[in-house]
Amino acid sequence: MAKQQNPREQLEEALATVGRLLRYWWIVLAITAVGTAAAVAFAMTRPRTYESSTVIMHRDVIPSDLLQGNRGGTSARYMKVRFKEMLLARPLLEKVIVDSGQFDAKIKDKGIAAAVKGLRSRIMFRGKGGGTFHISFRGSTPEMAQDVTALLAKHLIEWELRMQLEAVGITKKFLDTEAKKLATDLSKAEREFAEFLAAHPEFANETMIASGAAGASIRARNPAQFNPQLNTKPQKVKNRGHLFALERQRVRLNARLNRPANAKPITRTAPATKDERAAQQVVAQAKREVNREKRRLENLRLKFTDLHPDVQAAQRRVGKATGVLHTAQGRLAAATKARPKPVVIVRAVSEAERKQLQLSIRRLDIAIVAERNRLAKGGAPKPAATTTAPDTTGVVALETQWSKLHRNVKEVRERSAAIDSKAFTADIMASSAVARQGVQLTVVDPAELPTQPAGMGRKLVVMAGFFLSGMLGLGLAFLIVMMDDRVFHRRDIDRLEIAPVLTVIPARKKPGRG
Repeated sequence: MAKQQNPREQLEEALATVGRLLRYWWIVLAITAVGTAAAVAFAMTRPRTYESSTVIMHRDVIPSDLLQGNRGGTSARYMKVRFKEMLLARPLLEKVIVDSGQFDAKIKDKGIAAAVKGLRSRIMFRGKGGGTFHISFRGSTPEMAQDVTALLAKHLIEWELRMQLEAVGITKKFLDTEAKKLATDLSKAEREFAEFLAAHPEFANETMIASGAAGASIRARNPAQFNPQLNTKPQKVKNRGHLFALERQRVRLNARLNRPANAKPITRTAPATKDERAAQQVVAQAKREVNREKRRLENLRLKFTDLHPDVQAAQRRVGKATGVLHTAQGRLAAATKARPKPVVIVRAVSEAERKQLQLSIRRLDIAIVAERNRLAKGGAPKPAATTTAPDTTGVVALETQWSKLHRNVKEVRERSAAIDSKAFTADIMASSAVARQGVQLTVVDPAELPTQPAGMGRKLVVMAGFFLSGMLGLGLAFLIVMMDDRVFHRRDIDRLEIAPVLTVIPARKKPGRG
């Protein structure tokens, strides 16, 4: 077993290995020369490419919350993927090829498909954050690189604007169709409701009750206050729906009968128009914008004087927002004036109507007493219609009809208001001028004319070839030394462990000249 070497012996072995390695210097030199020559040839024959780049920005010139009612914007990841796919799409690249005129020879030889494929392989696109995107292209000449890069940004911006206008146009068309349909439904529902109130004016007071509480105030009132005969203790029985309907109807009729002759007619205000509802939303948003800008201005005044550029810019923004608010308020005032006048649905009670109301109330009193007696007996079946207990099933039908008509009008109005708001936004966005000033892509860094070739320079290529080939030559020489099994030193014999070394005969020095 070979003994462990001390540091001196390790140094001597390393020097011996280096000496053996130097025996193959010609291999290292040959490989280095060949590699350097190949690198020089590659650097001289490699075609030069020039890279030009441009930066575009996606921005909201008009705040999205003003048009869409929200503060959230499109995610940067979504925009990056979307714009990249648009940039590399065949229709856009074909337009760039035709407009640039730099690919005519390739189109003639291999066709437009090969030209599109070659152009796509030399385009690079990446997102830089903050809504900015970097587009670069490598061409054979500086002019080609600059022209193609500029055309890529131009056609991408135009395509994005065109798609935005098309989407808004389709949305506007759909909303207009739905708005017309809902307007027809609303007109029909309001007409049916008005006809019902004209035929049964006793429901007018119920109509004036807050939405969702229809009949609540009437149910809370005691019908016995109008007729002492009905002043009986309430019975704790079930199935009193019919009795409640009779009592509510009596309260309505009595309120109608006791209406003062000099009381003002009950009118029904026409609902806000489409333009008025839209103008109200714009005014509300404009007020929020003014308040937000004022708060920003106050915060800046705490740090700087009024002569500071930031403070002056904030003052201009406040003035601009205030101007927008005044314009919106003027439009709202004009839309409010255009609203139809209130419609009279309940007038003064005539003498003939008064007699009819008194007769109806007497019949309801008889029906209420009979219904209470029936419920007091345990809810026995209703007796056949007689002169003392008139048929009052129509009262429940009237309440059901009123509830249905009222609910229908309310639901149609809510849907119409929502559609009108969206249609108003679509009308604004459908304007070409507004769309161009709203959400848009803008070139913030135009394509530059490259002055130097892209990629590694010739000197760098030659140096890299020289270094790599030299390392390859050294590696090959070291491999040859390690695989050489000849004995060069005493340690080589000790490593074989054949027999102990008795003595070493030093090499004879060559006689010097002279």
